[in-house]
Amino acid sequence: MKYGILFKPNSFWVGAHYSKFNKRLCVNPIPFVTFWLTLKGGKTPRDSRNIEFSKLLEARIIEKGQLE
Repeated sequence: MKYGILFKPNSFWVGAHYSKFNKRLCVNPIPFVTFWLTLKGGKTPRDSRNIEFSKLLEARIIEKGQLE
């Protein structure tokens, strides 16, 4: 189990949500501040961003025909 806190300027909401896919609970007690908790086998916010970036980069490489 991992946990952490994020300051996200684009998260202007108050509340909580759970992601079954990421096995992660996120709670915003005040706007812009997110506390997160992952269960065993869950993905942290950093893990999720790395996956999204990888997919974006792969799509750009394919789009430009730069495969070797």
